[in-house]
Amino acid sequence: IPPQAGDPGAVERFTREVAIARSITHRNVVRALNSGTHRGAPYLVMEWVPGRSLAAELAERGPLPAAEAVPLLRQILAGLDEIHRQRVLVLDLKPANVVIERRTGIPRLVDFGAAARLGEPYLIDGDRVAGTPPYMAPEQHAGAAVGPPTDLYAAGVILHEMLTGLRPGSALEVSPDLQPAALGDVVRRTLAASPEERYRSAWELTRAVDTAMARSAPAVTTPRRAAPRPAPAVRRRQSSALRLAADDFERALSAFEQLTERFERFTWTVAGWRGLLVVALLVLLLAGLVGHLFAP
Repeated sequence: IPPQAGDPGAVERFTREVAIARSITHRNVVRALNSGTHRGAPYLVMEWVPGRSLAAELAERGPLPAAEAVPLLRQILAGLDEIHRQRVLVLDLKPANVVIERRTGIPRLVDFGAAARLGEPYLIDGDRVAGTPPYMAPEQHAGAAVGPPTDLYAAGVILHEMLTGLRPGSALEVSPDLQPAALGDVVRRTLAASPEERYRSAWELTRAVDTAMARSAPAVTTPRRAAPRPAPAVRRRQSSALRLAADDFERALSAFEQLTERFERFTWTVAGWRGLLVVALLVLLLAGLVGHLFAP
């Protein structure tokens, strides 16, 4: 039995984590499948996601291009938006808690060990803060009131780390070399010291990132093509034989249309195998008629 099972505080925190994890259902969040107690120790069964963490990805590859980092952040924010919609704060959002699914490349948020319901106490034992310092907002460090902007601060650190490999401690430490440059302003606002100066929701941050990327996209101009010259009119003389053939074709087409109309009306009243036989005979007769009209 793990030693934490005998700690009432640890059991209470774990029970809270289980309740929070089981309340979140989103494709960018790892699902909690089951929970219970075994030999006096509580347990939680999570969905198995083959892949590796975003932290391991960055450790191996280094900074990512914006074309790859921004779609990852957008999906992280989608999962975060659903978590906030359930009135839950993660309070420990970091690359190590983002699993990238190997087969699809979809990022999945995991680990609600530090999570708390919005408005409920989040401190441990009344004064200790759970979380990872480089990704914690100033108000979380101070043990003050937290909200969605607290998690968005961590999202800003993650975006900066994906693009530059560095984890800024404040808006003043945002790298001037961050590319595209338009994202720099977005990251600075996300890392503002005051929660009121940050974005209010994950959706608002997503929109700001998309706008910054759109402004940074190079303008695409399509070369103008010269209008094609109209082909000179060609007068074709039709022989009397050709005109007669055209007349015969029009008559045959008219007869075919009439037969088709009658055929459609008839098929609505015919059902079963007998109807199919009659339809087949009509098709044969129609083919023979068309062949007779076009016979030389």
